This record gives sequence, C-alpha cells and structure tokens, in this order.
Amino acid sequence: MRISTCIWALAATLATASVSAEPLALATLATGTSLPPQPVSAQPFFIGAGQAVAGLRLVNMQRFARQPAPGYHEYMLFSDAARARGFEAQLKSGEETTFSRSESCFATSSGFGLPKEMNRAVEWDTFMPDRLSLQSYAGDNTSPKVIPVRVERWIEADGKVRVETTEVWADTRSGGIKLVAHAENELTRVASPFAGVAVYALRTGPAAVSFFVRRDSPRNPAQPDVDPFSHLSFVRFGLNRTNAFDLNAFRTSVAGEVHPNPCAFEHVELEIRPDAPPVAAEKTKDASPPPTPPREMANSVFAVVLDLDLEPVKDPAVDRERRTAQLRAMQVNFGLTRSPSGEAPLPTVSYRWVDRLRAVQF
Repeated sequence: MRISTCIWALAATLATASVSAEPLALATLATGTSLPPQPVSAQPFFIGAGQAVAGLRLVNMQRFARQPAPGYHEYMLFSDAARARGFEAQLKSGEETTFSRSESCFATSSGFGLPKEMNRAVEWDTFMPDRLSLQSYAGDNTSPKVIPVRVERWIEADGKVRVETTEVWADTRSGGIKLVAHAENELTRVASPFAGVAVYALRTGPAAVSFFVRRDSPRNPAQPDVDPFSHLSFVRFGLNRTNAFDLNAFRTSVAGEVHPNPCAFEHVELEIRPDAPPVAAEKTKDASPPPTPPREMANSVFAVVLDLDLEPVKDPAVDRERRTAQLRAMQVNFGLTRSPSGEAPLPTVSYRWVDRLRAVQF
C-alpha cells in the first residue's frame, strides 16, 4: 500500500519549490513564555526521593536489576504514565508495548556544572524523545548530581497547536523532582514548507522569538504505529562521503554550534541582544572571555518523508520484512533582523531542499 502521491508527480512538484522565504511581523505572533535553564547558583544541593511533580513519572531501573551495582543509580523520567507503565512491564516480563511516536521532548544542558573558566553558557542543547535517563555513580565528583530538565509536550486540539513546558530540577541520586516553572503557550503557524512539515513561532520578548519545526510522515489509519522516523538510521549526506546524516534527527546550528535532536519537533530560540559597551583599552588585557554570540540566526536540516510504501519486502540480509520510504533532506533557516529605525525586529523563515530524492528501507 502506497501513501501520498506517485514519485514522478512528486519530482515535478519538488523541482518548482527550490527556495522560499517568508518575512513575518513580530506583532502578529502569539505571545508566550520561554523557560531558560536555571543558573548553577540556583541548583539545590539535594532533593528527597519522595518529591515529585504532577504529570511526570519516574521509573527506578535498579528495582528491576538482578544484581544492582553498589553506588549506581539510574532512573527513567517520563511525561506519559501509560508509557512509564509499559516500560515497567517490559523490564519485568520482557514484553514491549507498542506506542506511536512520542509527543514529548526532554532537554537538559551539557554545559551545566562545567568549570567557570570554560565560560560556557547554560543552554538547552541535549535532547531526548519520550523519556530521559538520569544516572549517577558513587565516587564521580565531576558530574552534577542535580540537573535542570525541560519537558515540552506538543498538543493539537480544537484546531490549535500548543506547547506545554515544564522545567524541573532532577536529582540523579534519589530520583527526586522539584518544579521550577510551568507554562502553556499557543503557537502561530508561519510556514508550511511541505506536506507533513510546519513551522510555528512564538514571541517571547520584545526582541526574542521561539521557532518550532514539526514534521510528520504519511500514515495509514490501519497501521498508525508504523512510523519510519523511529527506525531510520544514518546515510551519507552531501559531497563529503564521511558526513553521516541521522535521518531520525533534526541537525540544528545555532550560534556556531550544532546539535542533534531526535524528537518529533525542534525548538529554536533567537534573541537580539544589545550591543556591549566599548571596553577601555587599559582593561582589555584582563578582560574576561567574550560572552556567547547573539542568537540571531539558525538553521535546521532534517529528512522529510515524501512517500511511504507499507507493503512489506522480505530482506534476506536481516531475515525480516522491511518497508520503503521515499525521502529528501530539507533545510529551514530562521532569522531575527535588527531594525535600524528602532522598530520591532523582523523575524524571517526560509527553506529549501538540500539533497536528492532517496529510497530507504526500514
């Protein structure tokens, strides 16, 4: 069974949609709140095991280990009680419960707890769909024991799209969770690059915008859990044969740094920061390292499923049935342009195809 249209028709459509750009008016975007990671100075020393946050569910992995390692702690943090129960059942009996792709995205900061002399900003830059693993080892004095965690849940209802965001402190030793903040924001749809791909925006300050990119593959109502993104792996991408591209993840570049995100959606935050005042010449020698660069531009590259063939094909190499997806890589660019007249900055979105059409089995 084939979903979507025929490949020859798709090729004709894609040839005409090379590059598109859409300038936006900041005042037309929905207004909401963005939750940045808490600073190290606000970190709790310890959170008790009995402390929890509504809507989050913790699974203690050591309870199901045959021989728990002394001094080792591991927890799985979920935002869906049914998924947490299914995971516990799998640990007990080995039977896996099948779920559709998760609508929750967990984030934490790789720079949290690093030495101050490294001058790294605390930003959300490590992402996991569906669940987050919390681990700690006795004798490890380099990793923080209490970390910031952000949970974003995608909600579509009544013709509107909202993102529910919860920020917490999570203790990797006890599994205790402490609420920091909670927000629910309605998003404004600002671009539709292709069927199954949509870009949304949210104004989070006088010169700050959050962009969200959502991608979905074609689905068959009779097989709603068949989602190629959960099974796709790496391919060679671009002219560099050593450049492995993860088809399951967004690859986003912000302020000179690239991070992967395997969630169902990507969240990019841009902000125009005021220019720093000039530094006196006699103070430049002892000046501290420069702050992080302004986050006024970003781009995200990801695979788009154009066509899905659900008729299984026997693959003797792996001794199992496989399905075929036709896909192509897309790049979405985000910008926040300064206004020379002092008016509100101008957010922009542009997008283009960046690779050839591919047929991939999963």
